[in-house]
Amino acid sequence: PLSASNLAAVSDSNLSVQAALLPRSYNKPNTITAQAKQSFVSLVSCYYGQLTIGCGKLNCENKFCRSNRDFKSLNNDMAAIVSIELASRQRLFLCSGRKYQEDLIPNAVFKTFPNSVKPFLHALFSTSPFKCLFRSEYDDGNFTRVESSPWKEERTENDERQAGNEQSDQSNTFFSEFSLTHLTYDMVKEAIANYIECSDPAFLVNTFRTVFSSSDALNASFLAKNISTFNSEKIPNIVELDLKLMRKTFEMIMDLKPKDLFQAVIIDSIEILLTRLNNSCINPSDINQFIILLEYPLLMDPQGQDLLDKLCKILAFSDVTMKEALVSKLMKYDQDGFKRILKLLLNHLSAIIHTKQRTDSHNLEVVEMLGILQAINIKANFLPQSEFYSDDLSRKIDFKEEHHYWINLRQNQRQDNPEAAAKATKCLFDYPFLFNPAAKVNILHIDAMLQMKEEYQDAFIYQAKIHQAQMILQGSKRLGFVNFDLLKEAQLPNVERIVEDSLHSIMCPFLVLEVRRDYLIEDTMQQIRLKESDLKKPLKIKYVGGGEQGLDMGGLQKEFFHLIVDCIFDPSYGMFTYIEESRKLWIDSASLESEGEFELVGIILGLAIYNGVILDIHFPQSIYKKLQGETLELKDLIDIQPTLGASLQELLEYDGDVENVFCFTFEISYMSLGRMVDIELKPGGSTMPVTNENREEFVNLYIQHLLVKGVQKQFQPFSRGFHKICGGEALILFRAEELELVICGSNELDFDSLERTASYDGYTSTSLTVIYFWEFIHTMDEKHKKLLLMFVTGSDRAPLKGLGNLKIIIQRNGGDSDRLPTAMTCFNRLLLPDYKQKNKLEKLLLLAIENGKGFGLT
Repeated sequence: PLSASNLAAVSDSNLSVQAALLPRSYNKPNTITAQAKQSFVSLVSCYYGQLTIGCGKLNCENKFCRSNRDFKSLNNDMAAIVSIELASRQRLFLCSGRKYQEDLIPNAVFKTFPNSVKPFLHALFSTSPFKCLFRSEYDDGNFTRVESSPWKEERTENDERQAGNEQSDQSNTFFSEFSLTHLTYDMVKEAIANYIECSDPAFLVNTFRTVFSSSDALNASFLAKNISTFNSEKIPNIVELDLKLMRKTFEMIMDLKPKDLFQAVIIDSIEILLTRLNNSCINPSDINQFIILLEYPLLMDPQGQDLLDKLCKILAFSDVTMKEALVSKLMKYDQDGFKRILKLLLNHLSAIIHTKQRTDSHNLEVVEMLGILQAINIKANFLPQSEFYSDDLSRKIDFKEEHHYWINLRQNQRQDNPEAAAKATKCLFDYPFLFNPAAKVNILHIDAMLQMKEEYQDAFIYQAKIHQAQMILQGSKRLGFVNFDLLKEAQLPNVERIVEDSLHSIMCPFLVLEVRRDYLIEDTMQQIRLKESDLKKPLKIKYVGGGEQGLDMGGLQKEFFHLIVDCIFDPSYGMFTYIEESRKLWIDSASLESEGEFELVGIILGLAIYNGVILDIHFPQSIYKKLQGETLELKDLIDIQPTLGASLQELLEYDGDVENVFCFTFEISYMSLGRMVDIELKPGGSTMPVTNENREEFVNLYIQHLLVKGVQKQFQPFSRGFHKICGGEALILFRAEELELVICGSNELDFDSLERTASYDGYTSTSLTVIYFWEFIHTMDEKHKKLLLMFVTGSDRAPLKGLGNLKIIIQRNGGDSDRLPTAMTCFNRLLLPDYKQKNKLEKLLLLAIENGKGFGLT
């Protein structure tokens, strides 16, 4: 006879039904196999109680009982494993009788800590066939229960015959079970209404078991009513999904009670499906099933992690046509849906990584999927690239070991040996979009340290050779073979002194620049030439010639960068020009300054990255794109010269006759050193009109001249200087906008976050002076807020992660007085007297920050 829910479904003309997929025999009520299962569950529980509590007999001799004096205690996980094993044996080892048969194994067993590996048996016994052994919030009471039959100590032939007969008659037994053929919002809503009315979950359970374990059923689910398809030669006939109704359907399913009953069936069915797909050749036209699974909310829960692993494994390393199909589907996604899938994968990555993380096949499957999303995002521009950062990965990865592995892989990939190239795989550094800029700077530092290590080793080898040569020369002198007077007269350099100086420089852990304030650029250039081999060391500044005694703990370094940037980037200096329209600096193509000075600018940018100093430089992003070797486009010109860029954009989009309306030729004119200069973009350009057919060529040549060829003489030494510091494998990890962020910091000055993270020495957050201070700060304009930051920290920009990541200390510097506030920029410490009047604090603080340039007040 039909159950209530099956009868309702068959009678409902709005539902598309079919014969349901047969459940496993041990899940069918009122059968011998169900009784056997119940008895097995009971026996496992008895053994678990016996192993963890004992039978209570003082002289117990059962080696599988806690009461035995020689018994070694087991933890819950091991006791559960042993219980399952003992219950599977023909012989009984019970001494406690059936006293524990109602106490199921606690649900807490086989739970692993985050970022830890689950042992095989833990994973095996956590799968759905064994979940009935563990205590749960819900039971299977919605199906008819049978009374537990006593466990037979011997399994008779009659039992086996009955089991065999039952198995052979399963088709008849389950013929009256039905399910939906596929899922739609309306049909699932109707089926749920029937379940609520008759309280029989059989039809819904059958539906979930049947549909979620079938590729055909899933691919036929949630199809859009106005069916549209994606077609290509490789990927034909991919039908669009109705994402909105699919998500509403999943919300209804997730709200069903009891949760464990329905969700366990769905998880089990998806696991069966994915296991089968993992060993199958998948048609790209069947991509819808994967989109549906990615959307299923349960994958965001811890119990869905294993399913997500399997799903990532299938998709990440599928063939090209499958990936094209996936990309085609996700390209049409809405922003929220795309972000949800990205969050799902990033959270999963965070769950599986651990401290000192290295590349392994497990995390590569997830990051490869994230790589597919990132490629889609570049084309569709759903989200900022910063949304792909995994802070957990940036924090937990073993940078040193992973860098070593990455360098070896890249060397293998560059080898001509096909075998070595074939063995080369990928590592986590091949997915740089996952790492935030601070993590990439760490990689850059490791790269520099390895290069410095090689130089250090070379220096010792060089010293050994010189020492050996000196021994030979001195031996020759004693024997009279060498006339040292003649060597002295020849005024040859003191080789020993040169080597000692060189070795001392290499062994010194810092790059020490000794400069005079009045000759800052000249001295800096000279010091860099003398200490070029030390440029990748931590920087220390020593001012000479002015009697300063400041010890550089970071403050002098910050001030040095601030002063030299002010000098170099002043338009009156002649190296860069300020474009008022965009408020950006651009290279002056007519600059008469030497290549050495442009190289110095590149070195300054590189030193800022290595030493974590934020510079107040207003370059357009195209400068950083050029440093990374990226191609410049019209949008880059618009960023620098908006009016000119907009006119070229209008030229490209104009519908009429370009030649007669715009009257352009392939010759351009602009002012340089006070005179008009005419430049032909191609030979004969002055007489070649710009037409509808060649206007794209004209725009491209215009951009190339202004942004590339026109400034090539100045940019080449600038780039050379930058790559002296930052050159190497690690630089390719940075995007242009990340380079800008690392060098220039963030423009967002969130002083509320700065106040929340501030600490105090001699004050508290409730001190009256501190309250006056923050009230005044929050009323300041942007200019004075930047002056305050410069006064306290040596930089007027926010660090990579914002002002909330900048720790400032406000220290009480004596009682009420007329003394100005001072600061220790090395330690981001503001020394603030305990002013009793708010207007006095405001007046003296303003005076200090407006006149704090130099080392006088900071």
